[in-house]
Amino acid sequence: MTEPGLNTNPYQSNYSHSPADVTSNLSSIHDSLSSLAKWQTYFAVLGLLASLGAIGVMGFQLIVLSGLDNSGIVEGLAAFAIVAVLVGLFYIVPTVKLFKAASSARAYAANQSGSMESLLQRQVSFWRYLGIMVSVVLGIYLMIVLVALLFGIASSM
Repeated sequence: MTEPGLNTNPYQSNYSHSPADVTSNLSSIHDSLSSLAKWQTYFAVLGLLASLGAIGVMGFQLIVLSGLDNSGIVEGLAAFAIVAVLVGLFYIVPTVKLFKAASSARAYAANQSGSMESLLQRQVSFWRYLGIMVSVVLGIYLMIVLVALLFGIASSM
C-alpha cells in the first residue's frame, strides 16, 4: 500500500513541473546570466586597464631610460621594464577571453543568437588558460625559491 501523492514508479519524479515553473526557472537563469555577464565585463575591463597600465608605465620607463647613460642600474631597470611589458601582454589574453565569455553570456541571456554551448566553451577556455597561467607562475615562483636557497647555501660555505 502506498502513501497518497507518491508514485509507485521509482524512476518518475514525485514533483510536477508546470509551464509556470519552467518559465520561472528560465527567467531566473537569464537573470543570473545577465548578472554574470556584467561581472565578467567588469573584471575584463579591470584586467585590460591593469595590463595596459603596466605596459604603459614600463614602456614610459624604457623611453626615459633610453636617454640615460649605460650604467648597471639603468640596464637592470630596463630588463625589469621589458619583463613587466611582457607580463602585461601575457595578461591581455585572459582579459580578451573574459570579454568573449561575457558577450556569450549576454547574448544567451537576451535570447539572441548565443547558445549555451558557446557560453560554456568560452568559460572553459578562460578558466583553462587561467589555470595554466597560474600553474606556470607557481612553477616560476618555486624555481626562484629553489635558486635563492641554493645561492644562500652556496654563499654561506
